[in-house]
Amino acid sequence: MTVQSGWYGKRLAATHNLDAAPTLVLKDDGRAAVAVTRMRSSTGLTEASQPLADKALTVHLQLQELNEHEVWIERRRVYAEPYQKGAVTILDLREPSFAYVPSPFDALNFYVPMTALDDYGDSEGLPRIDAVACSFGAFDPVIEHLGSALLPFLDQEELASRLLLDQVHQALCAHLIANCAGTRAPIPPVRGGLAPWQKRRAEEMLRESLQGDVSLAEVARQCGLSPGHFSRAFRQSFGATPHHWLEQRRIEAAKDLLVHSSMALTDIAVACGFVAAPSLIRSFRRVVGTTPGQWRRSRSDSCSQSPS
Repeated sequence: MTVQSGWYGKRLAATHNLDAAPTLVLKDDGRAAVAVTRMRSSTGLTEASQPLADKALTVHLQLQELNEHEVWIERRRVYAEPYQKGAVTILDLREPSFAYVPSPFDALNFYVPMTALDDYGDSEGLPRIDAVACSFGAFDPVIEHLGSALLPFLDQEELASRLLLDQVHQALCAHLIANCAGTRAPIPPVRGGLAPWQKRRAEEMLRESLQGDVSLAEVARQCGLSPGHFSRAFRQSFGATPHHWLEQRRIEAAKDLLVHSSMALTDIAVACGFVAAPSLIRSFRRVVGTTPGQWRRSRSDSCSQSPS
């Protein structure tokens, strides 16, 4: 039986005396996992959390206001101001820390081992991080956006696609390296996007995985690029991330079946690579602006009113 080593999921929940903590593992290379855990309590803690120590960063995104709390590092109280909704705290767990949170709380906790940052930096030709400047209560649009993208999959029993998790992992590591190191390390710009053969190969692989779950690393490898370089070049070439591009192709396939078949929505969802009908409905509404059922009825009405 594999024993979890990182501070996320049930292990993190236990340090705060929580019964459950929904978790998504963004990447697990067998050495250490990058993960996000939702930590919430309607009552707050009656005592301080257990100290956390690890070769990792932890990034907290507040999903609601937090009126009363204390952060302690190396037995020193370092922060005790209220947090507003959307506030972000970044801690380097190489210095043991714990918290006292007597107020109700709801937050996302990103756990990022230093090995994950090193691996991503090495693949992108970036310097490794020696020291991290901790921050408390700042507003970070990137972290807030990444958290918002993951919330639907933490709140519901639904699987996030491998492409989405890969892209969040990559964006998180890139952002932390560029903004949280003692010395800022800009991500090198991509010029010209993908070569024609790379565009064809990437599009082939993504279309072939319409009903599957291809990883970002697999597609990037076929194009001879690192995952980070590939993602930036793909976006420049196609105007969308690989995940959103594939989502749009799945919506197009769903539209075709909605118009030209009598299949039930659940069957259409599975045929087009969605986990279940709710996943198709949410994606369809976001991309098209209406639900699949409403869209199908509007097309049916248009056809019935057309002159014969």
